Amino acid sequence: MRGMFQLPNFTVVVWLQKTGEYDSIRDRLLELATDDPYESTERHGMVDFHWGFDQESQADELANAFRELVERPEVVVLRVTSRNGPNPPKTIKDERDARH
Repeated sequence: MRGMFQLPNFTVVVWLQKTGEYDSIRDRLLELATDDPYESTERHGMVDFHWGFDQESQADELANAFRELVERPEVVVLRVTSRNGPNPPKTIKDERDARH
């Protein structure tokens, strides 16, 4: 079990833009994840969600489950990040530059 302030080895990150569809997309994310995110922050009309895992395969599995939502314009970022080791982030979608 992770300590209270210890970051997970792998994190799935999703950024959702708050639109009229936000609630239904958020609810679907939470349904697919089956667990609540360990962190969520709202800023500038965007909400980010972070799910943590000890194993890369667990993070990849969740990111793959989220792929059904990746075509939605409200999903701005979907990526898997690693805290340790040589693993670069796996970016599935990143539309941040297109929204500025």
